[in-house]
Amino acid sequence: MIYKITIKHMDWNNSAKAEVGMYVEISSKQLSTSFGYHINPFKIQNNPDMDVIHKAFKDKYGVDLYKDGVLNYSSDRYFKCEPLG
Repeated sequence: MIYKITIKHMDWNNSAKAEVGMYVEISSKQLSTSFGYHINPFKIQNNPDMDVIHKAFKDKYGVDLYKDGVLNYSSDRYFKCEPLG
């Protein structure tokens, strides 16, 4: 299934380069969404999709979501996940 991953929230951080509204599309068989199309936080822990999301944002925008702290917490806080297909 293909998902659109959009940044919906960013904590204030002078060094962060990621911004609300940035999005990528990834393919995944493991990723699942919960009500409201947020990424299910229980599927985030030890999920290789986090590396795929990180790489997709790095390739498209040049931002490091690990460095910006976005992938270090429960991802439903920062991301909106919409299934596209």
